[in-house]
Amino acid sequence: GINLTDSLKGLGVVVAMAVLLTVMISSLSALSRRVQTATLLSYGFVALLVLLGPMLYFTMAIADGSSGDDVRNPPAALLAMNPISVVADATSGQTVLGDDNILQWSRQQLLQAKANGDGSWWALFPDDDFGARFRIIDARREGFPAWAIGLIFMSVLAIVLAWLAGRRLRTPAET
Repeated sequence: GINLTDSLKGLGVVVAMAVLLTVMISSLSALSRRVQTATLLSYGFVALLVLLGPMLYFTMAIADGSSGDDVRNPPAALLAMNPISVVADATSGQTVLGDDNILQWSRQQLLQAKANGDGSWWALFPDDDFGARFRIIDARREGFPAWAIGLIFMSVLAIVLAWLAGRRLRTPAET
């Protein structure tokens, strides 16, 4: 039920995420002095990448919804920068609302977040309108995709960490 283009794009995104996470984790390892510290930093960093965006998004949604009867519409980019959302968006293909996709919930949350942000990933609490309460999730891919936002964010983060690790490794040893 999936075409060749979507499967290749999904495989490419999974490989890119693996390479970026490897660069980030090896950079953290270069920044630490002990193996145990590097291991704890690696696990904590991956957990932070996976959990921080959704926790911020849903916390902001609760805070936004508690201020009255307006629509909960925190910035959708917080979900788009999550590695799981990146893979869910890249591998879902055009049939994003099908029952056979195991990452369907994540993709639906991305679509709902973007729809509540007036079709923008970057809308910081846009003006609420009456139609937002009845907005139907549009399953078509329009605009800049979430997987591209996530890969750009992860690439910038990997480059910064690799630069910091390179600076640390080039420092002369103490005599």
